[in-house]
Amino acid sequence: MNNKKAIFILLPCVCMLWAFIAFKVYNHVKPTELIVNESKFKELKFTNPSEKQKFDLGLNYTDPFLKNKPVFVGADKKATKGKGKSKTTKARTWSWPGMTYRGCIQNHKKVVGLLQINSREYLVREGMDLNGFLITKIGQDSLKIEREGELKTIGKTESK
Repeated sequence: MNNKKAIFILLPCVCMLWAFIAFKVYNHVKPTELIVNESKFKELKFTNPSEKQKFDLGLNYTDPFLKNKPVFVGADKKATKGKGKSKTTKARTWSWPGMTYRGCIQNHKKVVGLLQINSREYLVREGMDLNGFLITKIGQDSLKIEREGELKTIGKTESK
């Protein structure tokens, strides 16, 4: 009889324990409801949706991948379109710096020249772009350099 009393007491305790575990698992797994306070949101109203903004792009820089010739996009393109070819001369806003050619070094395939610009020396090769100056030809006694269509030949000077 004592066993029956224990079973009647322990069986409801075990059921309550399993119910409590199942309740905890359900609360942990169930999706949470998102409560949104709609008073915080404001409706955006556009004053004039038909008006479009216009932006001008500043595309007057040289292309870093086309180092041989600078390409400008903009007003110059519109001026060249027409029936006749009209050449407009543009006043240059720069001057040639003090340049001296010191000589060249020839290897089997490469020719490297030593060019001094404003007391700074540079090793240059043909086709190289150096601060906007394009090295077109390197010879034993002279170097040809171009900037914005102007070609200049620099003769070799002996170092002291």
